[in-house]
Amino acid sequence: MPGKWGMRLEDIVVATTDGPDSMNHADHNLIAVDA
Repeated sequence: MPGKWGMRLEDIVVATTDGPDSMNHADHNLIAVDA
């Protein structure tokens, strides 16, 4: 159903002198749930 469902995935990253430091530690695997 185009235009009906969607998903948003964001990561927050801080740029440090040692390189990127991710603030998110959540799993990025897709999980399907019955509605």
